[in-house]
Amino acid sequence: MQAIAPVPAPPAGLTAGLMLAALSAATWLTGDPLTGSPFTAGWIGSWNAGIRLASFAAMALATARLRALGEGERELTRHLRQSLAEVRTLSGLPPICARCKKIRDDQGYWQRIADYLSHHTDATFTHGLRRSCADHMLKGAGLPPLTGSPGFESPADPTTAPAAPSET
Repeated sequence: MQAIAPVPAPPAGLTAGLMLAALSAATWLTGDPLTGSPFTAGWIGSWNAGIRLASFAAMALATARLRALGEGERELTRHLRQSLAEVRTLSGLPPICARCKKIRDDQGYWQRIADYLSHHTDATFTHGLRRSCADHMLKGAGLPPLTGSPGFESPADPTTAPAAPSET
């Protein structure tokens, strides 16, 4: 059995606008004969009242829709301002060392990238070690790589190209 979706509420002011349209059309319908409007046929007064009712109802619908759009725009603007307040960006071209990858700050001091970005943005960092980098460090220390070690189960490193066969 499917659940029945709830009927959405009409836009704010729509009910009052439609009631005002009906009241205005009824007032016009009764006011025309009382003022002595010369209609050639009796149905013309009813026709005029119907046209006026449709016009007033269309204006009520348009006004309610515009009000709903304005409320939605205000909500979106509030959300965007809140999001913008949470954003801090870097701009320009900060100098970075080609070897150690440290960044020179405005005072001329060299900082680690993580420290520099943590200071200039709201980002925080945690560190890890890629498998190929760990193997490189171990090789430099004269130790065997972890890649072929039993019990070393890590996901493949998608940023590492297949290694060329080493000549030893």
